[in-house]
Amino acid sequence: MATKKRIPRVILILEGGILHWACSDRKVQVMLMDYDVEGHAYHKKITHLDGNSEECRVRLLSVHTSSKETAHYWKQLETT
Repeated sequence: MATKKRIPRVILILEGGILHWACSDRKVQVMLMDYDVEGHAYHKKITHLDGNSEECRVRLLSVHTSSKETAHYWKQLETT
């Protein structure tokens, strides 16, 4: 039986910050979790692995896919 390859998944967690852009060298599924729910109507209770839960905003994001751009930024990180 052939197994279906899954698209890699990424979870980004923000606390009071703003995500302006995301890029990957391959297709990924991205879930953005932001614990700053003040002033936002939609939020959801999320349970962590340790059993504790808290309110956060959860959104699925589209990520720009470019091997060239991803390699460009990773290379700079590796040389510093």
